[in-house]
Amino acid sequence: MKKNLLLALVISLFGVAALSLITPGAAMATAQAAEAPKSDEVKAEAPAAATVAAAPDMKKEGEKNMKTALLIIDVQNDYFPNGKMELHKSLDASLKIKDLLEQSRSKAMPVIHIQHISIWPGSTFFLPGTPGAEIHENVKPKAGEKVIVKNFPNSFRKTELEEYLRKNNISKLVIVGMMTHMCVDTTVRAAFDLGFESVLVGDCCATRDLSIGDKKILAEDVQTSFLAAINGVFAKVITKDEAIELLKKF
Repeated sequence: MKKNLLLALVISLFGVAALSLITPGAAMATAQAAEAPKSDEVKAEAPAAATVAAAPDMKKEGEKNMKTALLIIDVQNDYFPNGKMELHKSLDASLKIKDLLEQSRSKAMPVIHIQHISIWPGSTFFLPGTPGAEIHENVKPKAGEKVIVKNFPNSFRKTELEEYLRKNNISKLVIVGMMTHMCVDTTVRAAFDLGFESVLVGDCCATRDLSIGDKKILAEDVQTSFLAAINGVFAKVITKDEAIELLKKF
């Protein structure tokens, strides 16, 4: 069942050609899954995922013109070495995002940069007008690429993001960025609530150590836990290499 849902999501985001990247016979399996009635088990265990799986079979007017965009969240200088809120392996993640960004540009795929500016009293990083709030050089926007400034973890809250996506017929998102446990997680869940389909590229995200009481949670464990919680219902979590291969078919 999980295999069929993944195949259907791949088709929805990147087209039938992407099936050649998965397994022989995937097209037949997906076709059979599309024709078969949904079982009570599917309805009971994964209603949201079942909705995503059914999406490729919908023939709504105008659906064929819907597009996929790359959404880059908060890849800004303060998250890097010598910044005011350095994350674990932020440089490594940014280099992988750079690879994905270059592939997206080569396919003329819409790219949206989210930039966080902290306006709240007591904020210590991403302060207005500071170098730390600037987008990192590895993913600097090019002319024509959309930049949206936000002030909350949710990239949709009090911004033009939703309006921009709908105006440009973008219904599917490939999401990367920082911090995994904060703005990435919040934005992915908000996108799901608003009806957008998302793929989250896990190794193109970065986070930091957290703590609760006297217990410290290492960044690697924070990363794994949040990606695991997102995967399945809110988005499909994949790797950068998997995303690159899929974008080659875009």
